[in-house]
Amino acid sequence: MQCRLLFLAPFALALLLSCGKKKEKNEEPAPPPVATSANGTAGSATQPTSSWYRIEIEAEAGNVPFMLEVHLPLQPSSIATVANGAERISRTMTCEGVKCVVDFSVFGSKLVLDFTKETEPVGEWSLSEYYPGNTLSVVGVAVKGSGSAYRYLRTEEPAVDVSGKWVLDIKGVGPGKAEFVQHEDGTVQGWIVPTNIGDVRYLDGRVSGDTVQLSTFDGQHAYNVQLEVAADGKTLEGVWHYHKFWHYEMTGWRGKEPSLGELHTIRLKPGLTKLSLSELDALKGRPVILDFYGTWCSTCMDLMPVLVDLYARYKDQGLVVYSIAFEPSDDAELVKKQVELFEDKYGITWESSTRDVDDLEVIFEQLENTEGFPMTFFVNRDGTLQGLHSGFVSPAAAEEHAKLLEKYEALTKQILASKVRARVP
Repeated sequence: MQCRLLFLAPFALALLLSCGKKKEKNEEPAPPPVATSANGTAGSATQPTSSWYRIEIEAEAGNVPFMLEVHLPLQPSSIATVANGAERISRTMTCEGVKCVVDFSVFGSKLVLDFTKETEPVGEWSLSEYYPGNTLSVVGVAVKGSGSAYRYLRTEEPAVDVSGKWVLDIKGVGPGKAEFVQHEDGTVQGWIVPTNIGDVRYLDGRVSGDTVQLSTFDGQHAYNVQLEVAADGKTLEGVWHYHKFWHYEMTGWRGKEPSLGELHTIRLKPGLTKLSLSELDALKGRPVILDFYGTWCSTCMDLMPVLVDLYARYKDQGLVVYSIAFEPSDDAELVKKQVELFEDKYGITWESSTRDVDDLEVIFEQLENTEGFPMTFFVNRDGTLQGLHSGFVSPAAAEEHAKLLEKYEALTKQILASKVRARVP
């Protein structure tokens, strides 16, 4: 159960080429400009310079790379930015001398880097405090920019073009779909939407020969996949990795991809019209969006601004949003801290509560196809369910994201228009 919960959210593809492999001259990593003091010691200048690094996280089938911007000379407190294609994730970085920590506080995870060798930092990535001991080594190298050309080193000219839409079969997960955009230099971006989850978002990488490598990193999730594409460009096969925790094999082909409705099949079990839940009992007579989320879940973070917007626009018409955080820890203080960080970040002003992940089993007994998170329920005033959805598709998949926004808007208006049914004597 927890393995599935860990990956609910954005994902990515990739296998990183070893730094020890031969590099082409036009992509040789170059040290960033460094401001130094009169005696040559970094960190004394007053004008920081933006510098980019390719950071690689230890993984089971090749390192997971991502791009990180820091400012040199190092400051006691500054901003570091992760780049995944068009996505930018900026977080606070604190330094004591050359030892720095990038704090992904909402996840409770940290990226620790030692800049003793300024062009080749080393360190470790620690996942959420919910999973103590899950620490992976990282290595970095200075590069000339944030672009995809630096994420994976070029070893061959592209022999295939993966641009366009794909139908997927992900072993152990189910059907899915993907879309990629490949550029003339072989760099490629895209996304994957598996069954009942969200999307593997802001994938960024390269095509070398007939191999596609992509990755993404958000502070809590590091995904990589290697895809081998047939010479005719019509089929592919590969593996999707969540660094060292698990992997799924997949195959793909050109064709009519499934709709979001076909991929998101969560539903009440036959014969049920309501979700039995104590939190809902106190809200009878009111239209409710019930949100099951986790502070460990990237896809939940993609959804939350949408719920905040719906609540701001419709609360005066009676809309209620109620969030339940499912947190995998018995440490009440840690759970409280993580939930408060999450609520502060997204400006959650409505009522919420927390439950242990084990409580999901009671709720899952009422549902079918419950592989994904977050889970969103649109509840009519009489307590019946108007609609539900698992996972959430981020703006990375622009067209699918827009369709999902339309669905959420329509379901919200339907529950607002619902009536409390009169009791039959």
